[in-house]
Amino acid sequence: KPVGRMHFIIGKYLGIVAGLTAGTYLNMIVLLLASRQAYDAYGNPDIVGVVTFGIFVVLAFIVAGLLNYFLHKPFVPWAMGLLAVAMTLGFFTVCLQDKDRAWWLVDSGADITAEFSDIWIFTEGAGIDSSGVPIPSEEKAGFAKDVDWSLMRLALLLLFALWVLAAIALMCSTRLSWMPTMMICLGLFILGLMSDYLLGNASQGGGLLRAGENMIWNPPGNVAGDYVAFRMKPRGVPRLADQEYTVRVDVTGNNPDLSEFDQGSGVLVLGSEQNSEVEIKYARLKQLVDYELKERWNLPLEEEMIRVGRSLLPEQFPGESVERALLPEIIEAVNEQEPVLDRDETKQETLLEFRRLEDQIKTPVVPGHLAFWVELEDGRLSKWDSSTSRDVRITQGSVWAKFLYVLVPNWQLFWLSDSMSPQAEELGESRFKTQYTEGKVPGQYLVTAGLYVVLYVVLALALAIWMFENRELSGDGNG
Repeated sequence: KPVGRMHFIIGKYLGIVAGLTAGTYLNMIVLLLASRQAYDAYGNPDIVGVVTFGIFVVLAFIVAGLLNYFLHKPFVPWAMGLLAVAMTLGFFTVCLQDKDRAWWLVDSGADITAEFSDIWIFTEGAGIDSSGVPIPSEEKAGFAKDVDWSLMRLALLLLFALWVLAAIALMCSTRLSWMPTMMICLGLFILGLMSDYLLGNASQGGGLLRAGENMIWNPPGNVAGDYVAFRMKPRGVPRLADQEYTVRVDVTGNNPDLSEFDQGSGVLVLGSEQNSEVEIKYARLKQLVDYELKERWNLPLEEEMIRVGRSLLPEQFPGESVERALLPEIIEAVNEQEPVLDRDETKQETLLEFRRLEDQIKTPVVPGHLAFWVELEDGRLSKWDSSTSRDVRITQGSVWAKFLYVLVPNWQLFWLSDSMSPQAEELGESRFKTQYTEGKVPGQYLVTAGLYVVLYVVLALALAIWMFENRELSGDGNG
């Protein structure tokens, strides 16, 4: 039956995608199980969990073999389908087990024993301790304890990358044999891994201004006037990363000592003599925005102070509001009742935490290595780079570099191992209680990456259909 070229290409791509998705799903199950099974020097291996999962896998192949032998079902597709079901059921079955009780079932070297029925989180028994006393069932772990579910988002991103690579391979296969197709895909894969290094800076433009560095800005055509020279964003302090400022430079010479900052609009105005070069130092920019940056930095600290103050004086400050207007009243009340609070052993640690937060708010500088990311708007800009000891040009980015950066698939968008590293919450509740949380890929990033994949796949398939235009779908001369 004749098949249209578009239907042939799309059908072939969907078949490839289905196979890649199934393989990625199986790998994701293994990753999730590995995140649960992992243990440090003070932990124990989960032998029972490994055996349980292995039983499900073996059963899948046995059932597929029996279906092939007795019912003449094709082995490979049935084995893959049964394996996906078995691995899923096996994973959730392992998640119903308590790792500690499972270890005590295998090894009672600590004189703690457990029965097979004790390892399940939904049963009453929880083992017998070294004194012969039953362990309370409340001490059992919950469902899927230690499973890092955020790995699912990473697996989805890797699947996105495979979909793009599959579209490129299919596009090449319409005109080339398997060897050139494989070489092109390998080359694009390697190039895409290095695209940030090769094209990122050239396409994005901009530069980082660090403490102790300075910039030289030249007005367009060396003509005196009032210009929007560049924009800058704080870097090195995650809590301030969403701030952005516009820098205007007045080179008319009317007010050379002008240094103003409009906090409402986020505009810095710098004056200069009427000349072709304007020196702009890091210290001058930082001095103008220092107060606002410190206020922004203090916001979560002040909210935490209000919460701590409410816990110290719940009767005087009931409710859960964190309005900043309450903070002066809370500080005044805590100061008045400090002797009473200090004698209350249940509130001594909370009072100490309140004072630590207050000290951080009173600190006049923003903690961290503050730098500014500078993006040129008009004129010419260069800076003295302290890391290389030379002048570096700051540009708006090359048009050709932007085009190539978009055209080359950037695999680094889908490989986010750094985002999964433990991230320290800045100062946590206080500088003495820094907390570490697991990194997670934001949902918005997944949506953006998904749109990138859809556009790239649509483009690649459109090219594949166009390249296939003059080829027959049947006959001896087809590739």
